[in-house]
Amino acid sequence: MRAGLLVVLAACSSAERARPLPAAPPVHTSAPAAAVPDPPPPELRLPGDVRPTSYALDLTIVPERPPAAGRVHIAAEVVRPARIVWLHASGLAIARAELDGAPARVIAGGDVIGLTVDRPLAPGRLAIDLAFTAPIDRERSRGIYSVREGNDAYVYSFFEPIDARRAFPCFDEPSYKVPWQLTFHVKADHVALGNAPVERETPEPGGMKRVELAATRPLPSYLVAFVVGPFELIDGGTAGRIATPIRFVTPRGRAGELGYAREVTPRVVAALEDYFDMPYPYGKLDVAVVPRFWGTMEHPGIVAMGQPLTLIRPDQATRGRKRRYATILAHELSHYWFGDLVTMAWWDDTWLNEALGQWSDMNITEAAEPTWRVRDARIDLAARAMASDETLAARAIWQPVTTRSAIQASFDNDITYYKGSSVFRMFESSVGPKVWQRFIQAYLRAHAWGNASADDFLRDAADHLGPAVAAAMRGFLDRPGVPRIAAELRCPAGEPPRIELTQQRSLPAGVADPGPAPWTVPVCVRSGTATASFRDCVTLSTPGASFALGAAGAEARRCPSWVLLNADGVGYYRSAVDPAMARILLTPGTAIARAAATTPAERMMLVEDLHAAVARGELSIDRLLDLVPVMRYSRSMNSAAFFPRSKWRRMLVSSTSCSPASFTRVL
Repeated sequence: MRAGLLVVLAACSSAERARPLPAAPPVHTSAPAAAVPDPPPPELRLPGDVRPTSYALDLTIVPERPPAAGRVHIAAEVVRPARIVWLHASGLAIARAELDGAPARVIAGGDVIGLTVDRPLAPGRLAIDLAFTAPIDRERSRGIYSVREGNDAYVYSFFEPIDARRAFPCFDEPSYKVPWQLTFHVKADHVALGNAPVERETPEPGGMKRVELAATRPLPSYLVAFVVGPFELIDGGTAGRIATPIRFVTPRGRAGELGYAREVTPRVVAALEDYFDMPYPYGKLDVAVVPRFWGTMEHPGIVAMGQPLTLIRPDQATRGRKRRYATILAHELSHYWFGDLVTMAWWDDTWLNEALGQWSDMNITEAAEPTWRVRDARIDLAARAMASDETLAARAIWQPVTTRSAIQASFDNDITYYKGSSVFRMFESSVGPKVWQRFIQAYLRAHAWGNASADDFLRDAADHLGPAVAAAMRGFLDRPGVPRIAAELRCPAGEPPRIELTQQRSLPAGVADPGPAPWTVPVCVRSGTATASFRDCVTLSTPGASFALGAAGAEARRCPSWVLLNADGVGYYRSAVDPAMARILLTPGTAIARAAATTPAERMMLVEDLHAAVARGELSIDRLLDLVPVMRYSRSMNSAAFFPRSKWRRMLVSSTSCSPASFTRVL
């Protein structure tokens, strides 16, 4: 439950409880009375009549002595006449508030406060000054929080999506993206780090020191970050085009567990720069090793990576643990471009950050560790998305966020992350990886250091990929569900073979689509004979259409003996699979299997489609069981990495009422 706002008006005893810093101006004992009744506070979004232009935040943090004491100076602009300046503040004790140096009355309003003086605020510049204290959470990775390790206490921050307001008064929405300058007062033997480099440290009385950071590039409040405590700083070398310095920030005594992290982190940075054709944008990279997985976060300049990911003892350095660190680091650092450099305008575009980050992380991890073939794992993520997307209750990738609970709901793993990234991979494959890369680079340059919305992204897609592609993408963003593609092969005498494709929404057996409408789906089909293989890509935008198959040459005109509806498994759609055809394609060693040369991704998607067919009532469990030996031992299935024994059992048990023991022999 969120703590209520504690507004402490400016009485001397209250100021002492709030412990403002010694340099703060005197606490005022009175404030102007309101001339008219106060309006109700905003329920979700701030009214926008006052906007920040920069912050100067001053915090005193001693991990063993909560709370944190602070002052904030906000340079702002009044964009239209206003009586009240509304800011976010949750669970803070406000000791002093001023507008342009005049004492301001504080209006409590849930997780916002209002500041008002005895005159209307005219358009123009405005200085907002507040002194406050903020709690330090000892239980959750939320706001400013602290965790003990051994005899030491360490302080961290985690503000996404709307917890910066728990640390300091601010305009806590992603569109308010401005520079921040942070100053800390900490114990002399402690480290204080944040998004920007340390500019100077100055001794202070009482065994304290003042740590001043440089101003950041424009950031929304949820990306501001800092750590304070007796950390060790471990040199990680440099990386990339501009030799970005890398450091690891760890609790004392854990440096020996950074072997793999120090090895791979520079490669991830270099791979990101190569893909975006842009130098690393934040000057320095500190990897703050935070206590829990929850707390991992893409703060610019000081990425947070959980201890379970980052700290790997040499005797526990398995490929699985290494892969987890590399992939999640690639995801978080991809956000330096998708989310940090270009920030969503509001939380209804969370997908724009997260789907692009999820799409990017496999590409970057594969560039850093090419022998791992991590992109094959995209099939499992797409299958998880489709499973969530195959009910009438499924939500769209994009939907308006009009409540606080909807902000958190926008971080939906299966839809926001997995479906979003799978849709992007489908269109990337459709237009070609190089064309897609140029579009992504242009989008980032067009909106660098600012905000972007779904409309901005799709407008840029229309400019660089064509209006038809942008419209097709919008259909997958705005509409829930996953298409089911079926095919019929036609081989008229003396004519090229044709394939008739139909689409409908994939739903469980007995469930009808209440509003049937076609998607515009890029469909890539592979087909051929025992001696040849061909690939044909078409766009299906109607419930059904017929297409000619085959490239030039006599072989292409022969009637195919096999058809694979989802080439490379990259399409975000279910394929209606003929079990007999699946057996042909999955059985190793046959002439057709050799000619088809199906990839691991294609075979894994075939298996997922067979499983889904059982849920739709199109395939009996008996026929699926007949295929299990072929599926389980198909050549190069990479089953140890992606289709372990436990997954086969779960897939089969979820398709029938039988117990797991029933499948022990066949598995």
